Amino acid sequence: MSRLPSASGWILVAATAGCAAPPPVQLSEAPSAAKIRFVNQVDKTLLNLYPPTECNNGFNVINNHWLGHAIQAVAGDVPRRVGMLDPVDATDRNIAEIAVAPLQIVNVGTFSGAGVQCLGGLSFTAQEKTQYEVRLSAESGGRCQLTASRLENIDGSIMRVPVNDVGPLICRSARQ
Repeated sequence: MSRLPSASGWILVAATAGCAAPPPVQLSEAPSAAKIRFVNQVDKTLLNLYPPTECNNGFNVINNHWLGHAIQAVAGDVPRRVGMLDPVDATDRNIAEIAVAPLQIVNVGTFSGAGVQCLGGLSFTAQEKTQYEVRLSAESGGRCQLTASRLENIDGSIMRVPVNDVGPLICRSARQ
């Protein structure tokens, strides 16, 4: 007779479900790649990448929750870094970086657990050899803000310049 997992076992299964799925963007190591840093500063929230061609559960980039961090640590996962401007702490699990082939739509969304009001998303087209930072931060009143900036070296200082062509999260039906 098989035994069902305990409640904590179900949490572990749910937290790791879909981890092997590839991200919905084409990763690249080419010199022309766009680099994107994801920063999640809000507890109990997820930051996900979504394909622009269908509505699905997305690909988790950052799970800012103690259980997600514990699972990553047990699995030996280390935060991904791709050598961007303004280097960050290599061990910070609330920051992840990827390099993608240029001219792809980067489609990012967030949602949250209890006590936090985070639901939303944005999209933009990643340009060749450009570095971006997508940041989820908390505002007063428990609401969240999701922003996209370009990282630029201006006179030796790293500046964050808002991305002008940011649109809403794209979620098209597979039947369209």
